[in-house]
Amino acid sequence: MTSQSAKPTVRRLALDGPTRACDLQMLPQTSETDKPSAEVRLLADAMLGKLAKWLRLLGYDTSYDPAWDDATIVRQARAEGRVILTRDRQLSERRGVQAVFLASDQLRQQMSQIMQALHLPPVQAGSRCSVCNSELEPLHKSEARGRVPLYVWKTQDVFHRCPTCDRIYWRGGHWARMQPVLSTLREPEHSEHGSGSSMQDTPGTAQDSVTGSTRSWPHDQ
Repeated sequence: MTSQSAKPTVRRLALDGPTRACDLQMLPQTSETDKPSAEVRLLADAMLGKLAKWLRLLGYDTSYDPAWDDATIVRQARAEGRVILTRDRQLSERRGVQAVFLASDQLRQQMSQIMQALHLPPVQAGSRCSVCNSELEPLHKSEARGRVPLYVWKTQDVFHRCPTCDRIYWRGGHWARMQPVLSTLREPEHSEHGSGSSMQDTPGTAQDSVTGSTRSWPHDQ
């Protein structure tokens, strides 16, 4: 029987195929029977803004601020119990933090590495604000009137609101276009080809034709 307070160990996880390899720094040693944690909290460094947005769209708690330097990132990760995601080898080797060094600069490969390294459990996509990471709250349709375009209020019945930045989310037509990409990002990468969905520009679809404090909400079906 293993102790619940086993010391964290540094190990290297080799991943097959084009994902190459990633380093896991200071992650606790686990057995094959361990279940993935449902409360994995992430922190993306300043180089990983696109990755942070996609992780939030998928529903994962991902802290990110492009203004944070390495010292701030380490301090935040320690204070909030977050796993650092970084392309900076030196940052990933800081003592006293959990970190995943991402070998690739491609979003698809980065997501594959994270999914395999941290065994992220399925969560509800569209449950977080893609801008500030807060969990969305239900907003009654009557409260959304006057705060979203009239045609949206007439054609949509389900609205959510970010309690931090006050953006309003609803299920926009872009959600169907995002589904193949989100599905691809959830799955381990088996080849360099796959579905053919572009990972380069799609994050912008979460803000198509949107201004002010309103955002078209990517809602899980």
